[in-house]
Amino acid sequence: GSILCATCVLRALRAVNETWLHWGVFLAGTTYAALLFGLCLMIMYGADALLRTELFPGYSNYRFYNHVQTVLIPLLALTSLSAMMPRWARACAYGALVFNFALLFFTAGRATLLGLSIGCGLVAVLALRSARPWLKRMASGAVFGAIVYLAMFVLAPRWFGVEVEATAVDVAGNTMSIERRFYLWRLALDYVRESPWWGIGPMQFAHRPNTEAAHPHSLPLQIAAEWGVPMLALVITFAAVGLWRMRRAVRAENCAQQAVVGAGLWAACVAVAVDSCLSGNFVMPMSQMWIALLIGWSAAWTRGRAPVSHESPRIAVPIAMMGALVTAALALQLWAPWAVRHQVSDMDGYLNT
Repeated sequence: GSILCATCVLRALRAVNETWLHWGVFLAGTTYAALLFGLCLMIMYGADALLRTELFPGYSNYRFYNHVQTVLIPLLALTSLSAMMPRWARACAYGALVFNFALLFFTAGRATLLGLSIGCGLVAVLALRSARPWLKRMASGAVFGAIVYLAMFVLAPRWFGVEVEATAVDVAGNTMSIERRFYLWRLALDYVRESPWWGIGPMQFAHRPNTEAAHPHSLPLQIAAEWGVPMLALVITFAAVGLWRMRRAVRAENCAQQAVVGAGLWAACVAVAVDSCLSGNFVMPMSQMWIALLIGWSAAWTRGRAPVSHESPRIAVPIAMMGALVTAALALQLWAPWAVRHQVSDMDGYLNT
């Protein structure tokens, strides 16, 4: 599903320019930031408790919004720099960027901060001239975000007598989640040893009971455990080749504006990859959609920089073979509910066992 969404973005960008994507980032980023800012003001005015677990409408866990921020923050920086957007929209996007950094510091999103830091560091080393405007925007957003964090989430609660359940330092220093990750990672490695070639099967990590979570909080380990080590090697190879081609396109781009866009997208892809090694950003629906948008946009940008003097080679697939593949895929989908019919007829008994 995510691949299809990314492909739709890629195909759409062949017909239209990327302005509509900037408007999408603007609308999604600024409206939610305005909502959260208003909620914070209402909490301060009512002298209520400022709880991270209840501050993010639409997210049952504020960490899920951190996964979105891994993509949203770099894209907001790009939108705030885009000459395609009016000045007022760029200013609002920059305000949303600053406030998202403040929220990221407040929630102590360690994996997101690490991913963004590594993404910025790599793009600074590999494409410094192209990425300089975007890096400056990210740096200024982080600095002003830290100031907003201190003002709104540290000083203001003390001034208005609002209770905050824990400081960001306490949240960042909590090692319980790290210990739980180690447990899940060891469990995933046990599954890899159990079936290294084919894996234990898609979604079987969630199917088999454990005391912590339905996924190992690491995409590479989840792929290796559920799909096998060869599939993990294949995914890493495709991702590395894609990032390498995009990096070459960024360094070769002559248009300064497009080079900035490419550098920002490349850094966001790196941040997502780092975040995926330490969290479940690829298994949560909202962050999945943002990642699909990012991958489709990045692929479209890279293809737009590639030479188009000759047609891409096409692989001819016989109609009979295609028909057989489609029939097999349909048969598997029909077989799946038949295979679990006994479980469905006695779901309570099955769950109890």
